[in-house]
Amino acid sequence: MLYFLIPDVMAVLLWFCEGKELYNSPDIQIHGDGGELHTLVIAEAFEDDTGRYTCLATNPSGSDTTSAEVFIEGKETVEG
Repeated sequence: MLYFLIPDVMAVLLWFCEGKELYNSPDIQIHGDGGELHTLVIAEAFEDDTGRYTCLATNPSGSDTTSAEVFIEGKETVEG
């Protein structure tokens, strides 16, 4: 789960992975609590979900971003 706290409830937030805009889907949930907390949840993460995740907040005064690098590693298979 990634989260972004923003004190401006009038801001518009967009989430991106590697520059591609993310939308709500069965695998990705984007939530806003109507206040400061905004979250991006990846329900079941896979190695393909590795990348730079960015949240862009925009209001009439301008915009700002914050980013995080997310690394997903697959399970090790032990053969015996």
